[in-house]
Amino acid sequence: MALTRKQLRAVAVAASLVCVGSLTAWWLHCGRTGALCGDPSDCRAGACVYGVCVAPEDTPANDYLYSARWHDDSARMRRLILRGLRLRSGMRVADIGAGQGVVTQAALDRVGPSGHVYATDIDPRAVAGLRALAQRCGATCKLTPVAVHAPRDTGLGDVPDGSLDRVCMINSLSFQRIFGRAADRTYLATLRAKLKPEGELWVHVDVLEPWERGAASMAALLREAGYGYVAQVPMPADIPAAVPVIRVGGWQGTLRRGFVLVARPSAGRS
Repeated sequence: MALTRKQLRAVAVAASLVCVGSLTAWWLHCGRTGALCGDPSDCRAGACVYGVCVAPEDTPANDYLYSARWHDDSARMRRLILRGLRLRSGMRVADIGAGQGVVTQAALDRVGPSGHVYATDIDPRAVAGLRALAQRCGATCKLTPVAVHAPRDTGLGDVPDGSLDRVCMINSLSFQRIFGRAADRTYLATLRAKLKPEGELWVHVDVLEPWERGAASMAALLREAGYGYVAQVPMPADIPAAVPVIRVGGWQGTLRRGFVLVARPSAGRS
């Protein structure tokens, strides 16, 4: 089952609302380190990271996820991926789980008015922002925002098969090992059908929970979905291989370094 990271965060948002006058407030550690949160304002002090409040005094000794370095590395990875995408004027691109539209905007700048970008998201607020972006760029770009309604909804039903040059999933979807492979395979095969034979699907995950598919498992899944070429793109070696993360209740867990994969419907290299 593929769940968006935004959906996982939404669980934290819903739970944080229970803190107001609730008998479960003690369990939720409302506002303290380990409390569920959807926004920094939910926390009494500190930051809201991965849906959990973390106060400065409770930050792990390895504070990578709670530092400016993590944000800088996220931006660095986007730049590396955008270079790898090799976007050119006139290309047709789909940004899956577009969020705030950072990659969407970068794609629009590169494909120009003769290109076309489809930007999908399951969060109504993100879709509203994408629609506002489409209005602002007007005739200078062709952007189609799409609201998806389920994890298996690609939002690309109106896009002709074999028409896309690139499909991007940049830190937006989470593929869970604890669920069956069939639905994941079908979802990825649907995206493959939208690509030109020489088109590319780029999948990036910044960090991995223990139950998320790693690079090898995800590569095998892509091959099962009919992609003829699958390769891993090396991430910078200075990005930590594993980092601590604060969980609900204040105890620490560990996240693994993620991956970047590029897949093509055809088997040939380009």
